[in-house]
Amino acid sequence: YHKGELADPRMREALSARGYDMPSRSRPFESKDFLFFDRIIVMDNQNYRDIKKKDIDNNYTNKILKMAHYSKSVDEIPDPYYGSKRDFEQVIELLEDACYKMLSDFKNLK
Repeated sequence: YHKGELADPRMREALSARGYDMPSRSRPFESKDFLFFDRIIVMDNQNYRDIKKKDIDNNYTNKILKMAHYSKSVDEIPDPYYGSKRDFEQVIELLEDACYKMLSDFKNLK
């Protein structure tokens, strides 16, 4: 929906306060991405449904994971767009926590 755009300014501000830089720009997921990526990590249930729809023959189901799969505390990473500054900070905290487990799992891939 936001092709070519930077992340929300509030997210970039919250990330910057924690020492992160996020200069990347968004792009839509394309069906051919299934061929190029070992894992497709989505943030929320709607993202998950949208990506699953692109896997018409269910050939890549094992590649599609929710980031919350790596979290101990949530079923999906919430979208803070309509929230407060604290909501953006909370999303970063959830992602930091989940990334530790995700990276550990990736190290064990063979």
